[in-house]
Amino acid sequence: MKNLKTLLVSILILIGNCNFAQDIHFSQVGFSPLTLNPALTGANGAINGLINYRSQWASVAKPYNTMAASFDMRVMESKNGIFAVGLNFFNDQSGESRISQNSVNLHLAYHMFLNDEHSIGVGIYGGWGQNALTLNDDKWGVQYDGAAYNGSIGSGENFARQSFSYIDAGTGIVYSFNDSRSGFSADEGKRVNAGIAVYHVNEPSYSFVAAANDKLNMRMSGFVDALITLNGSRNSIRPGAYVNLQNGSKEIVLGTYYRYMATQGSQITGFKKPLYLSLGGFYRFGDAFITKFMAEFHEYSLGLAYDFNVSNLSTFSRSLGGFELFLRYSMPQLGGIGTKARI
Repeated sequence: MKNLKTLLVSILILIGNCNFAQDIHFSQVGFSPLTLNPALTGANGAINGLINYRSQWASVAKPYNTMAASFDMRVMESKNGIFAVGLNFFNDQSGESRISQNSVNLHLAYHMFLNDEHSIGVGIYGGWGQNALTLNDDKWGVQYDGAAYNGSIGSGENFARQSFSYIDAGTGIVYSFNDSRSGFSADEGKRVNAGIAVYHVNEPSYSFVAAANDKLNMRMSGFVDALITLNGSRNSIRPGAYVNLQNGSKEIVLGTYYRYMATQGSQITGFKKPLYLSLGGFYRFGDAFITKFMAEFHEYSLGLAYDFNVSNLSTFSRSLGGFELFLRYSMPQLGGIGTKARI
Protein backbone atom coordinates (compact mmCIF):
# COMPACT_ATOMS: atom_id res chain seq x y z
CA MET A 1 0.00 0.00 0.00
CA LYS A 2 2.92 2.36 0.66
CA ASN A 3 4.12 1.90 -2.92
CA LEU A 4 0.62 2.54 -4.27
CA LYS A 5 0.33 5.72 -2.19
CA THR A 6 3.72 6.90 -3.45
CA LEU A 7 2.58 6.28 -7.03
CA LEU A 8 -0.66 8.21 -6.45
CA VAL A 9 1.20 11.11 -4.88
CA SER A 10 3.64 11.21 -7.80
CA ILE A 11 0.76 11.40 -10.26
CA LEU A 12 -0.86 14.23 -8.30
CA ILE A 13 2.43 16.11 -8.21
CA LEU A 14 2.57 15.94 -11.99
CA ILE A 15 -1.06 16.85 -12.77
CA GLY A 16 -2.25 18.69 -9.66
CA ASN A 17 0.20 21.57 -9.93
CA CYS A 18 0.43 24.57 -12.21
CA ASN A 19 4.11 23.80 -12.56
CA PHE A 20 5.83 22.41 -15.62
CA ALA A 21 6.57 18.80 -16.48
CA GLN A 22 9.88 19.83 -18.07
CA ASP A 23 11.11 23.21 -16.86
CA ILE A 24 12.41 23.99 -13.39
CA HIS A 25 10.94 26.91 -11.48
CA PHE A 26 11.70 28.94 -8.37
CA SER A 27 9.28 30.73 -6.06
CA GLN A 28 11.76 33.61 -5.84
CA VAL A 29 11.26 34.15 -9.56
CA GLY A 30 12.92 37.55 -9.80
CA PHE A 31 16.08 36.23 -8.21
CA SER A 32 16.70 33.59 -10.84
CA PRO A 33 17.05 36.09 -13.70
CA LEU A 34 18.57 33.92 -16.42
CA THR A 35 15.74 31.37 -16.15
CA LEU A 36 13.24 34.25 -16.29
CA ASN A 37 14.51 36.19 -19.30
CA PRO A 38 17.84 36.02 -21.23
CA ALA A 39 17.75 39.81 -21.63
CA LEU A 40 18.31 40.17 -17.86
CA THR A 41 21.95 39.25 -18.50
CA GLY A 42 23.95 42.20 -17.17
CA ALA A 43 20.79 44.03 -16.11
CA ASN A 44 21.20 43.97 -12.33
CA GLY A 45 24.77 45.17 -12.00
CA ALA A 46 28.25 45.16 -13.52
CA ILE A 47 29.01 41.73 -12.02
CA ASN A 48 26.35 39.36 -10.71
CA GLY A 49 26.58 35.92 -9.14
CA LEU A 50 23.65 33.83 -7.89
CA ILE A 51 23.12 30.45 -6.28
CA ASN A 52 19.58 29.06 -5.91
CA TYR A 53 18.46 25.95 -4.06
CA ARG A 54 14.96 24.47 -3.78
CA SER A 55 13.66 21.32 -2.05
CA GLN A 56 9.98 20.35 -2.25
CA TRP A 57 7.47 17.56 -1.53
CA ALA A 58 9.51 16.04 1.33
CA SER A 59 6.23 15.56 3.23
CA VAL A 60 4.78 13.18 0.62
CA ALA A 61 7.64 11.54 -1.28
CA LYS A 62 11.36 11.61 -1.84
CA PRO A 63 12.24 15.34 -2.06
CA TYR A 64 12.50 17.03 -5.43
CA ASN A 65 15.75 19.04 -5.28
CA THR A 66 16.84 21.79 -7.64
CA MET A 67 20.12 23.70 -7.64
CA ALA A 68 21.00 26.52 -10.03
CA ALA A 69 23.94 28.89 -10.37
CA SER A 70 24.51 31.83 -12.68
CA PHE A 71 27.14 34.46 -13.38
CA ASP A 72 26.88 37.46 -15.69
CA MET A 73 28.86 40.63 -16.26
CA ARG A 74 29.03 43.71 -18.44
CA VAL A 75 32.01 43.49 -20.81
CA MET A 76 31.59 46.54 -23.07
CA GLU A 77 30.08 49.95 -22.32
CA SER A 78 29.47 53.10 -24.32
CA LYS A 79 27.25 56.16 -24.05
CA ASN A 80 24.62 54.29 -26.07
CA GLY A 81 24.46 51.00 -24.20
CA ILE A 82 26.01 47.97 -22.53
CA PHE A 83 26.96 44.53 -23.85
CA ALA A 84 26.91 41.67 -21.33
CA VAL A 85 27.62 37.94 -21.21
CA GLY A 86 26.42 35.29 -18.77
CA LEU A 87 26.51 31.60 -17.95
CA ASN A 88 23.97 29.56 -16.02
CA PHE A 89 23.75 25.97 -14.86
CA PHE A 90 21.06 23.94 -13.14
CA ASN A 91 20.64 20.42 -11.82
CA ASP A 92 17.27 18.95 -10.88
CA GLN A 93 16.69 15.61 -9.10
CA SER A 94 13.08 14.42 -8.96
CA GLY A 95 11.11 11.39 -7.87
CA GLU A 96 11.87 7.89 -6.67
CA SER A 97 13.41 7.11 -10.08
CA ARG A 98 15.93 9.93 -9.64
CA ILE A 99 15.08 11.61 -12.91
CA SER A 100 17.86 14.17 -13.26
CA GLN A 101 18.04 17.23 -15.50
CA ASN A 102 21.25 19.11 -16.21
CA SER A 103 21.62 22.22 -18.32
CA VAL A 104 24.41 24.68 -19.18
CA ASN A 105 23.66 27.82 -21.20
CA LEU A 106 25.63 30.78 -22.52
CA HIS A 107 23.78 34.15 -22.55
CA LEU A 108 24.44 37.32 -24.56
CA ALA A 109 22.57 40.62 -24.12
CA TYR A 110 22.72 44.23 -25.23
CA HIS A 111 21.04 47.05 -23.27
CA MET A 112 20.41 50.23 -25.26
CA PHE A 113 19.93 53.52 -23.38
CA LEU A 114 16.98 55.48 -24.75
CA ASN A 115 17.76 58.31 -22.28
CA ASP A 116 18.87 58.66 -18.66
CA GLU A 117 15.80 56.82 -17.35
CA HIS A 118 14.71 54.37 -20.07
CA SER A 119 16.47 51.39 -21.61
CA ILE A 120 15.66 48.33 -23.72
CA GLY A 121 17.62 45.09 -23.55
CA VAL A 122 17.63 42.15 -25.95
CA GLY A 123 19.15 38.79 -25.07
CA ILE A 124 19.70 35.32 -26.50
CA TYR A 125 20.93 32.07 -25.06
CA GLY A 126 22.14 28.74 -26.35
CA GLY A 127 23.33 25.64 -24.59
CA TRP A 128 23.24 21.95 -23.85
CA GLY A 129 20.92 19.84 -21.71
CA GLN A 130 20.87 16.26 -20.50
CA ASN A 131 18.28 14.07 -18.78
CA ALA A 132 19.07 10.80 -17.03
CA LEU A 133 16.94 8.10 -15.41
CA THR A 134 18.00 5.70 -12.63
CA LEU A 135 15.70 2.64 -12.45
CA ASN A 136 17.60 0.28 -10.12
CA ASP A 137 15.30 0.70 -7.11
CA ASP A 138 12.01 1.31 -8.90
CA LYS A 139 8.87 -0.61 -7.98
CA TRP A 140 6.03 -0.99 -10.53
CA GLY A 141 2.36 -1.74 -10.04
CA VAL A 142 2.59 -5.08 -11.91
CA GLN A 143 5.12 -6.27 -9.29
CA TYR A 144 2.44 -6.24 -6.63
CA ASP A 145 1.38 -9.90 -6.24
CA GLY A 146 -1.86 -9.21 -4.37
CA ALA A 147 -0.29 -9.23 -0.93
CA ALA A 148 2.99 -7.34 -1.18
CA TYR A 149 5.68 -6.12 -3.54
CA ASN A 150 7.51 -9.02 -5.23
CA GLY A 151 10.79 -8.06 -6.90
CA SER A 152 11.03 -11.37 -8.75
CA ILE A 153 8.11 -10.33 -10.97
CA GLY A 154 9.31 -8.59 -14.10
CA SER A 155 8.23 -4.97 -14.51
CA GLY A 156 7.60 -5.25 -18.22
CA GLU A 157 9.25 -1.86 -18.71
CA ASN A 158 11.93 -1.60 -21.38
CA PHE A 159 13.74 1.70 -21.86
CA ALA A 160 15.97 1.88 -24.93
CA ARG A 161 18.14 4.46 -23.17
CA GLN A 162 18.44 5.87 -19.68
CA SER A 163 19.85 9.24 -20.74
CA PHE A 164 19.63 11.67 -23.62
CA SER A 165 20.99 15.12 -24.46
CA TYR A 166 19.83 18.04 -26.58
CA ILE A 167 20.73 21.52 -27.83
CA ASP A 168 18.58 24.39 -26.53
CA ALA A 169 18.08 28.06 -27.50
CA GLY A 170 15.88 31.04 -26.67
CA THR A 171 15.54 34.82 -26.68
CA GLY A 172 13.97 37.68 -24.73
CA ILE A 173 13.48 41.44 -24.46
CA VAL A 174 13.36 43.67 -21.35
CA TYR A 175 12.26 47.28 -20.86
CA SER A 176 13.42 49.27 -17.83
CA PHE A 177 12.48 52.61 -16.30
CA ASN A 178 14.71 53.95 -13.55
CA ASP A 179 14.39 57.35 -11.88
CA SER A 180 16.12 56.29 -8.64
CA ARG A 181 18.19 58.95 -7.01
CA SER A 182 20.15 58.70 -3.79
CA GLY A 183 19.43 61.14 -0.96
CA PHE A 184 21.03 61.62 2.45
CA SER A 185 18.14 60.05 4.39
CA ALA A 186 16.89 57.32 2.07
CA ASP A 187 16.81 56.00 -1.48
CA GLU A 188 14.18 57.79 -3.50
CA GLY A 189 12.35 57.21 -6.75
CA LYS A 190 11.31 54.01 -8.47
CA ARG A 191 12.43 51.32 -10.86
CA VAL A 192 10.14 49.33 -13.14
CA ASN A 193 11.10 46.36 -15.32
CA ALA A 194 8.99 44.39 -17.80
CA GLY A 195 9.89 41.68 -20.26
CA ILE A 196 8.86 38.74 -22.40
CA ALA A 197 10.93 35.73 -23.43
CA VAL A 198 10.69 32.48 -25.35
CA TYR A 199 12.63 29.43 -24.15
CA HIS A 200 13.27 26.26 -26.22
CA VAL A 201 12.52 27.98 -29.54
CA ASN A 202 14.02 24.98 -31.39
CA GLU A 203 11.77 22.51 -29.50
CA PRO A 204 14.43 19.78 -29.19
CA SER A 205 13.62 16.07 -29.06
CA TYR A 206 12.91 15.16 -25.45
CA SER A 207 12.33 11.48 -24.66
CA PHE A 208 13.95 8.42 -23.14
CA VAL A 209 12.36 6.35 -25.93
CA ALA A 210 14.52 6.64 -29.04
CA ALA A 211 11.67 6.21 -31.52
CA ALA A 212 9.34 8.70 -29.78
CA ASN A 213 8.53 12.09 -31.25
CA ASP A 214 8.24 13.96 -27.93
CA LYS A 215 9.56 17.53 -27.86
CA LEU A 216 10.56 20.04 -25.21
CA ASN A 217 7.79 22.55 -25.82
CA MET A 218 8.42 26.27 -26.05
CA ARG A 219 7.91 28.21 -22.84
CA MET A 220 6.60 31.77 -22.96
CA SER A 221 7.71 33.89 -20.00
CA GLY A 222 6.45 37.36 -19.07
CA PHE A 223 7.02 39.56 -16.04
CA VAL A 224 6.57 43.02 -14.55
CA ASP A 225 8.24 44.04 -11.28
CA ALA A 226 9.20 47.26 -9.55
CA LEU A 227 10.93 48.88 -6.58
CA ILE A 228 8.98 51.91 -5.32
CA THR A 229 10.03 54.12 -2.41
CA LEU A 230 7.13 55.36 -0.27
CA ASN A 231 7.16 59.16 0.11
CA GLY A 232 10.94 59.42 0.35
CA SER A 233 11.01 57.36 3.54
CA ARG A 234 12.97 54.29 4.57
CA ASN A 235 10.03 52.17 3.41
CA SER A 236 9.50 50.74 -0.04
CA ILE A 237 7.55 47.99 -1.80
CA ARG A 238 8.74 45.51 -4.40
CA PRO A 239 5.67 44.16 -6.27
CA GLY A 240 5.94 41.57 -9.03
CA ALA A 241 3.84 39.57 -11.49
CA TYR A 242 5.27 36.56 -13.31
CA VAL A 243 3.59 34.36 -15.94
CA ASN A 244 4.87 31.21 -17.66
CA LEU A 245 3.00 29.27 -20.36
CA GLN A 246 4.13 25.93 -21.72
CA ASN A 247 2.17 23.34 -23.70
CA GLY A 248 -1.18 24.11 -22.06
CA SER A 249 0.28 24.46 -18.55
CA LYS A 250 0.54 27.83 -16.86
CA GLU A 251 2.15 29.35 -13.81
CA ILE A 252 1.03 32.74 -12.47
CA VAL A 253 2.77 34.28 -9.45
CA LEU A 254 1.64 37.61 -7.94
CA GLY A 255 2.68 39.43 -4.78
CA THR A 256 4.94 42.00 -3.19
CA TYR A 257 7.78 42.52 -0.76
CA TYR A 258 7.74 45.20 1.94
CA ARG A 259 11.29 46.56 2.20
CA TYR A 260 12.74 48.57 5.11
CA MET A 261 16.08 50.36 5.26
CA ALA A 262 17.32 49.19 8.66
CA THR A 263 20.72 50.91 8.33
CA GLN A 264 21.46 53.80 6.04
CA GLY A 265 24.75 53.83 4.17
CA SER A 266 27.03 56.86 4.23
CA GLN A 267 26.71 58.86 1.00
CA ILE A 268 30.06 60.67 1.13
CA THR A 269 32.68 58.33 2.58
CA GLY A 270 30.99 55.03 1.67
CA PHE A 271 32.39 53.42 4.83
CA LYS A 272 28.97 52.66 6.31
CA LYS A 273 27.02 50.17 4.20
CA PRO A 274 23.21 50.07 3.91
CA LEU A 275 21.15 47.17 5.22
CA TYR A 276 17.67 46.40 3.86
CA LEU A 277 15.24 43.85 5.32
CA SER A 278 12.24 42.61 3.33
CA LEU A 279 9.17 40.46 4.00
CA GLY A 280 7.08 39.18 1.12
CA GLY A 281 3.79 37.46 0.42
CA PHE A 282 3.07 35.91 -2.99
CA TYR A 283 0.49 33.55 -4.45
CA ARG A 284 1.06 30.95 -7.16
CA PHE A 285 -2.44 30.49 -8.57
CA GLY A 286 -3.96 27.10 -7.82
CA ASP A 287 -0.84 25.87 -6.08
CA ALA A 288 0.67 27.71 -3.12
CA PHE A 289 0.95 30.72 -0.85
CA ILE A 290 4.60 31.82 -0.70
CA THR A 291 6.19 33.57 2.27
CA LYS A 292 9.53 35.30 1.69
CA PHE A 293 12.30 36.98 3.63
CA MET A 294 15.30 38.84 2.23
CA ALA A 295 18.28 40.68 3.69
CA GLU A 296 20.43 42.96 1.51
CA PHE A 297 23.76 44.24 2.81
CA HIS A 298 25.64 46.41 0.33
CA GLU A 299 26.52 44.02 -2.56
CA TYR A 300 25.25 40.82 -0.89
CA SER A 301 21.73 39.41 -0.58
CA LEU A 302 20.24 36.39 1.17
CA GLY A 303 16.70 35.23 0.41
CA LEU A 304 14.50 32.56 1.99
CA ALA A 305 11.07 31.34 0.88
CA TYR A 306 8.57 28.66 1.85
CA ASP A 307 5.56 27.41 -0.14
CA PHE A 308 2.36 26.42 1.68
CA ASN A 309 0.59 24.05 -0.68
CA VAL A 310 -3.12 24.71 -1.39
CA SER A 311 -3.59 22.45 -4.45
CA ASN A 312 -5.30 19.03 -4.58
CA LEU A 313 -2.07 17.56 -3.25
CA SER A 314 -2.60 19.28 0.13
CA THR A 315 -4.53 16.20 1.33
CA PHE A 316 -1.23 14.30 1.26
CA SER A 317 1.22 17.17 1.79
CA ARG A 318 -0.57 18.60 4.87
CA SER A 319 -0.15 21.97 3.05
CA LEU A 320 3.65 21.65 3.26
CA GLY A 321 5.33 22.52 -0.02
CA GLY A 322 8.91 23.58 -0.62
CA PHE A 323 11.82 25.45 0.96
CA GLU A 324 13.99 27.77 -1.08
CA LEU A 325 17.23 29.69 -0.58
CA PHE A 326 19.25 32.08 -2.71
CA LEU A 327 22.56 33.89 -2.27
CA ARG A 328 23.43 36.82 -4.52
CA TYR A 329 26.45 39.02 -5.12
CA SER A 330 25.87 42.11 -7.26
CA MET A 331 28.40 44.86 -7.97
CA PRO A 332 26.42 47.91 -9.20
CA GLN A 333 29.13 49.56 -11.29
CA LEU A 334 32.54 48.84 -12.73
CA GLY A 335 34.94 50.74 -14.93
CA GLY A 336 32.89 53.90 -15.21
CA ILE A 337 29.48 52.29 -15.74
CA GLY A 338 27.20 54.50 -13.66
CA THR A 339 24.17 53.72 -11.54
CA LYS A 340 21.86 55.02 -14.27
CA ALA A 341 22.90 52.01 -16.30
CA ARG A 342 21.68 49.70 -13.57
CA ILE A 343 18.25 48.21 -14.24
